Amino acid sequence: MKKTLIALAAVAATSAAFAQSSVTVYGKVDMGISNAIGNATKAQTGLNEASGSRLGFRGTEDLGGGLKANFILEHRFKPDTGAESTPGTFWVGRSIVGLSGGFGKVDFGRDYSAAFWTALGADVFGYDGVANNAAATSASTNPARLANVISYSSPSMGGFMAQGSYAFKETAAAGVKNATSVRLAYAAGPLSASVAASKNHNNTDYSAFGAAYDFGMAKANLLISKGENVAGADIDGMTLGLVVPMGAVTLKASYATLEVGNVKTVSQLGLGARYALSKRTDVYTSYARNSKATVDKTGFEIGLQHNF
Repeated sequence: MKKTLIALAAVAATSAAFAQSSVTVYGKVDMGISNAIGNATKAQTGLNEASGSRLGFRGTEDLGGGLKANFILEHRFKPDTGAESTPGTFWVGRSIVGLSGGFGKVDFGRDYSAAFWTALGADVFGYDGVANNAAATSASTNPARLANVISYSSPSMGGFMAQGSYAFKETAAAGVKNATSVRLAYAAGPLSASVAASKNHNNTDYSAFGAAYDFGMAKANLLISKGENVAGADIDGMTLGLVVPMGAVTLKASYATLEVGNVKTVSQLGLGARYALSKRTDVYTSYARNSKATVDKTGFEIGLQHNF
């Protein structure tokens, strides 16, 4: 009986330990027919993904006292060929390990830059597909992800929260610097707003202000971005977006501009629609026209996306 009780206690302790840890497998598979704005190669009609397909692993362990250990590993791939989306970088999405608690969250590895969250929030197409507004919201100088980075996110205090990133250059190459990125955000009720700034490895600059308001029947947003490229030219971007949810249907529209020096390189209208077949599966279509594109000014896509 005594041995049985000891064994049961050991099993209970093991079960409790497992209950304090969790690992989730998640992902996205996106495939459609598209024809993108751009050069002749990009504009060939074919099977492409609008949103980056991925396979990810996310885990957390409760360390006690409100402290948790966390990790994310995310592989990106092309479903039409099975190839890595970025050859040579397997965990091209995020590959981070960190701690979280009452102090906020700190992560180490390959992660989104702090300023990226401001840029991403202003693009109703989420940086995805033929109608994405990545060039305008990032002012063509703000990278989405940083390698060799330490990232910090504060807890929300009165609707305000702060984020910061510091990426080591880890190279002796001339002209490469450590990169920094910061963001201050506010969200309360239907209003959200943020400001961000970054200094990149190649010494380019980026700053942005974004705001959004949810009217209930529609959500509108605006982002003003500024940058300076490696040649020292000023870059100015502006993005307007609108999202209209209608039950299973979501309609999207955006208009974006980008000027490099005094030359307008982007003047793009984007229209899109999504229909939710379920909570995890959507069909979508998008159309975009950039009147300043030198080749193939219009693009379109129609596809299917499944999340798991």
